[in-house]
Amino acid sequence: MTTKKIFTAFAALTFLFAVNAQAQNVRVSADPSVPAVWSEFIGTQLSSLLESPSEETKTKALVQVIYFASFHGDRLDLTETVPVLLKIYKNDADERCRLAAVIGITACGGNIIHLANGGV
Repeated sequence: MTTKKIFTAFAALTFLFAVNAQAQNVRVSADPSVPAVWSEFIGTQLSSLLESPSEETKTKALVQVIYFASFHGDRLDLTETVPVLLKIYKNDADERCRLAAVIGITACGGNIIHLANGGV
């Protein structure tokens, strides 16, 4: 099974839950070259949700990172989530969260072996 298929399957199976969005400014434009405000801060918002003390919120944020990195990674900057994902990978008690963090790091373009060994 290819990596893309794994990401797609994981996202499809787990994207049934929505993460509660933090308050956002709304700016709508018909011009596709004007980015929506939410897309400029999605890395910050997801990083914040990943650090939530709520297991449910953290789990849903992991799914969101995987989804957005897999399907919209060419348009969204999610590199801010990688250090938080690495922390989850190294320290989380839930094996499923650690696995999702690895998938998230890989989906964001990170090399998990390099990062786990202290690489930047």
